[in-house]
Amino acid sequence: LRRQRQMCIRDSALGCLYLRGQGVEKDESRALELFLTAAEHEKQPNAYAMYELGKMYRRGVGTGIDETRAEHWDKLAYKAFVSIEKISPDDKLQYRLGYMALHGIGTDPSPETAYQYWKKAVKLQNKDALYALGKLCLDNRNPTFSPREGERYLWESWKKHQNLQAAYLLGKAYAQGIVLPRNMEKALELLTAVAEKGNPY
Repeated sequence: LRRQRQMCIRDSALGCLYLRGQGVEKDESRALELFLTAAEHEKQPNAYAMYELGKMYRRGVGTGIDETRAEHWDKLAYKAFVSIEKISPDDKLQYRLGYMALHGIGTDPSPETAYQYWKKAVKLQNKDALYALGKLCLDNRNPTFSPREGERYLWESWKKHQNLQAAYLLGKAYAQGIVLPRNMEKALELLTAVAEKGNPY
C-alpha cells in the first residue's frame, strides 16, 4: 500500500514538472496522462492531481476546453481536500479550499465558506490567506463584509509582509471613504509607498 501511495504521489509530482517544463521538456500531454494515472488510482486517488486536471480541462491546456470534465475533477478535488483538511489541518490547503469556495470551483460559490477556511489559515500564519481575508472583508457585495476586520488584516499584510496590493487596497479605501472612513493622510502615505514601487494605479 505504501508503494502504491508513493507511486501515486510520484505521478502527480511528475505531472507538475512536465506541465511547467521544470527539469524536463514541457509536455502537456504527458502531464495530463500522469495526472489521470494519479487521480484515477484505485486505492490512493490523488486530490492534487484531480485539482490540476480540473484546471487543465477548464483552460484547455493540452486537452481542448472541456467544461464537463473540468467540473467533474473540480468536484472530486474539493471533496477530497475537505476530507484531508479535517484529518490534517494545513494552511496551504485551507487557503486553496477558501479560494475554491469563493470562486465556486468544485462547489457552490460561498464567501462564508471562504471566510471560515481563510480564518483557519491565518491562525496558521498563511500570508496569502491574510491578504485574501482582508480583501474579502472589505468587499461590501459579500455577506462577510466587515470593514474593521478587513482593515486590520490588510494592515497586518502590509506591515508584516510588505504586501503592496494590501497597501494599495487600503489607500484606495481611505481615499474613497466608502467602505472605510475617509482618511487622506493614511491614503497618501499608503498610495505613495505603493507608487514608489512602480504601481501605475
